[in-house]
Amino acid sequence: MGNLIHLCFSASARGSLKYAVSTNIIYGNKVIGFYDDLSNGPIYEKVDLGDRINWCKKLIKEYRVEYIQCLRENYYKFNKKLSKITSEDTVYFWVSNNASELVNLMYTLEKLSLPLENMYISNVSEVTYNQGLINEFTPRLVGEVSPDRFPEFITTKKKMEKGTYTSLLDNWNKIKEQRGKLRVYEDGQVITVDEDYFDNQILKYTPKEFRKCVRTVGETLGYSEKPISDNYIFLRIQQLIKNGDIEYKGDFNIMRQMEIKISKK
Repeated sequence: MGNLIHLCFSASARGSLKYAVSTNIIYGNKVIGFYDDLSNGPIYEKVDLGDRINWCKKLIKEYRVEYIQCLRENYYKFNKKLSKITSEDTVYFWVSNNASELVNLMYTLEKLSLPLENMYISNVSEVTYNQGLINEFTPRLVGEVSPDRFPEFITTKKKMEKGTYTSLLDNWNKIKEQRGKLRVYEDGQVITVDEDYFDNQILKYTPKEFRKCVRTVGETLGYSEKPISDNYIFLRIQQLIKNGDIEYKGDFNIMRQMEIKISKK
């Protein structure tokens, strides 16, 4: 009998799942996490680590050396752990309706050789807490789920059907062919969009008077229906500054040391 492996796509999700498994909230033998956010940056015909590192150097201005080293190690460990999964093992993929986790799932499926009957998907966005109440909540990310909630998601897991598997890989191949830099989840698919997709939202939460850039980033993320990384939003703010749409003062390369406001044109 093989192992039951929980596989997820963020550090926060892995931390929660490891806690849930280690405390017997849910059963499992291993938890594997992949952390690179493939919803943004180059993937082209394949996911090239060198291309991803160059993108992250552009995206991550703070703590670059440490982040890049962690990224290298995560790719190495992730690929090594995937190679050790056997046809006797069962894998639960933990995702939600957002581009980051779904694109990472597609990337993983392309690399993983496992019978369909051994693969299951738990989509946390298919469960809504407190329906009809003022605090109704549907998770946008696996990392938003507290460990004690995982048992209810286990019961909603779905076996990987051939149609689902084929659709995910077709979606993945289409994304690679489009060679874009930004992908979002829309109408049941991950689609490639222009790099300025979030710019109007950023400008909406940029004030007329100078204030901390991090507040605009936080509000853009908090009110967006589509999850995206804070680093990508900051990259777009830098571009909007270059375009003349936003004014800034402080350190151009450090989010927490920059203040911004709408430009007076």
